[in-house]
Amino acid sequence: MSRLEFNALELINGVRIRGGVSEGEFLIILGRNGSGKSLFLKTLAGLIPARSGSVLLDGAPLSEALLKRRKAGLGGLFSYVPQSFQTGFPLTVRETVILGRARGVFGRGGRSNARAAGGSSGAACAENDADGILKRLGIWHLRDSYTDRISGGELALVSLARALMQDGRFLVLDEPEANLDVSKKAEFYRLIRGLMMTDRGCGQNCEYVDDNGENSVDNTVKPVNNIVDKNADKAKESLPGIVFVTHDPLFALNLGDYPGFIGAFLRNGEFREFPARELTAGILEDIYATSAEIRVSDTGIRYPVFSELLGSLA
Repeated sequence: MSRLEFNALELINGVRIRGGVSEGEFLIILGRNGSGKSLFLKTLAGLIPARSGSVLLDGAPLSEALLKRRKAGLGGLFSYVPQSFQTGFPLTVRETVILGRARGVFGRGGRSNARAAGGSSGAACAENDADGILKRLGIWHLRDSYTDRISGGELALVSLARALMQDGRFLVLDEPEANLDVSKKAEFYRLIRGLMMTDRGCGQNCEYVDDNGENSVDNTVKPVNNIVDKNADKAKESLPGIVFVTHDPLFALNLGDYPGFIGAFLRNGEFREFPARELTAGILEDIYATSAEIRVSDTGIRYPVFSELLGSLA
């Protein structure tokens, strides 16, 4: 099981990051606007250089680990969902998602490439995986729509779908739920939690089952591509690590029994990582620089209340 370590990583804004995340764990990143959340992700992905320190994968510098993966034909390590997503040129939703399977810096590319020698079977596996992901995200009906003709919220789900096709060992999410309506945000949360319990891809030996119909959305927890994977037990031993940057602490407050940690950019400019169960109202105040309390609903869901936000409506 691979682990990312942030070894005294100093961002260009001067914030020092210490901590890490392993496969099968959540790392929820909380912080105010401009605190360094997105900067941290871009530094992690190598898009912006760090001022000092390093990112390690299983004890080795990330650049060396990525090179070894590419030489082994595994492609990249991260599946990345940005805040805003543009395809650059018009493609259908289905085509855009399938392109996520291409090998590259971020995508793993291993599953379909392992089948490529068999001719069309690799392409068929990618198409089937893409269709399953589109159904799970509730955007199957958009499969033939062009990405420049759908809403911003729908495009955010397409971006997430393409990232799932990349099959990286770490899924990096930069506020992808920000533009989703309430029902789609709920579905997004269910999906992300479900990824920590199920295999996500088509193994080298897979048998397809009947799909759920063009307009159905299956909310049960099972493989996202709706297949019977003969290697499912082996795959479940190595679940993805999820680095999730969000403005909404609701998800972080309700991780339950999931292995999760909080990475908090505090108002004094420091970064702190700690187990999710230790997230308190006092820490929320330190993050957002406003009074906060944590309440519990009748169904046991913990949710934050910020007095300044309520006061703005009085």
